[in-house]
Amino acid sequence: FGEATASLISRAPFFVEMRTPRTLTEGDRPVVLARVHNLTEQDGEAELRLRILNEGFEQTLPMQVAVEAGSQAEVSFGFDAGVPLIDSLRFELEAIGRFGETELLASAADEVVVRPWGMEVADFASGVLSSESVFELSLPAGADYRDRILELSFGSDLADLVVDAAMDRASLYELRQKRIVSTQVATASRLVGATRALAMLESLGNAHPQAQALRERAESLTVALIARQNEDGGWSWSGGDGQQSEPETSARVMQALAAARTLGIPVAAQAADRGTQYLLASFQAASQRENERKAVLLYALALHGRGDFGTANRLHRLRNELSPAALAYTALALLEMDRRPMAVEIAELLATKVDGQQGASVVANRAFHRSRLEMTALAALVLQEAMPRSEATRQAMDWLLDHRPWFEDRGRGIATAAVANWVAASQPEPGDV
Repeated sequence: FGEATASLISRAPFFVEMRTPRTLTEGDRPVVLARVHNLTEQDGEAELRLRILNEGFEQTLPMQVAVEAGSQAEVSFGFDAGVPLIDSLRFELEAIGRFGETELLASAADEVVVRPWGMEVADFASGVLSSESVFELSLPAGADYRDRILELSFGSDLADLVVDAAMDRASLYELRQKRIVSTQVATASRLVGATRALAMLESLGNAHPQAQALRERAESLTVALIARQNEDGGWSWSGGDGQQSEPETSARVMQALAAARTLGIPVAAQAADRGTQYLLASFQAASQRENERKAVLLYALALHGRGDFGTANRLHRLRNELSPAALAYTALALLEMDRRPMAVEIAELLATKVDGQQGASVVANRAFHRSRLEMTALAALVLQEAMPRSEATRQAMDWLLDHRPWFEDRGRGIATAAVANWVAASQPEPGDV
């Protein structure tokens, strides 16, 4: 018997990377960067061929480049003509490396969405269907519109609507726009929505056919977030390698991980502990004037058993000076710390900032919390817990339901969570849409 530890590094002696634009717009003349890596011990040359193709469209661009031993070389491919209006372009890079008598092959591929040139305009309406229902849609007059889409979506009940949103089933409009989740906050919001949807199904007591798929999605989102945790325990805005951790983003991720753990979804203890330590350090570093940041961090820490009542009490005393986002997170933190009477007092103030026509106010919020969809959903979550029978709660929920589909990446998950909570609490009759 014994124990040993060893390290193994596996890498190809010759490979290529391709840098393509994230998206393209009709008429663009993109430049694609190719980087050739020669990890052999011989100088050589690489013959490159970039194929650009789509149904009915294909172009091949050749290139040759010398690459010294143990180094890399870069070349760029440019378009001679503007990109046509098609759904997407596929880029396939093939490389043949010749090093003495040795010939090595490498390849890379990517697909890039092509968007129409011009401004996107959309209108939408939703509600309960009856024999006399009328929904009106209109686009601003005086514009020359093209590529028009009309999408109709029908659902049997709100529970199915919640599940569809939590599963992130894209609408036709979204598929055409190819909206991509690109931030850790958006991923965290989706995880919150998925966990609240699962809790809703459990409260309804029915075996929904999508329950297992929904749990697997929540597990996948959890793994994705943990995989993007930085060495300091926090998370960056984009999740890219080498990006600096950001307090609000990290707080939102830790809130989502707490929701996952509550439903029995595995969250590595080390990841949670490192995240908590990062939040504590950020909390201590935030100045007394940064009330909104303090509130966001406070709620995340409370969910992980490290809430600071002294700060919660101070924010409660300053409630008339707080932004809508700070009010919401302070109320949620107080509820988590079992200080319901104080939370209700803050919720009553937050209720004055909810309007049936405009949703929740974002005035005075920091840039991080300027989404009206997300702010209205956040207010709805607070009001459901603290003032479930209030008029403001109904207005917030009506606004969310009237503004479906929710196109916004980071707001969709919180809106899903708010409706899931509402369905679980109200047990709507079948047939509601």
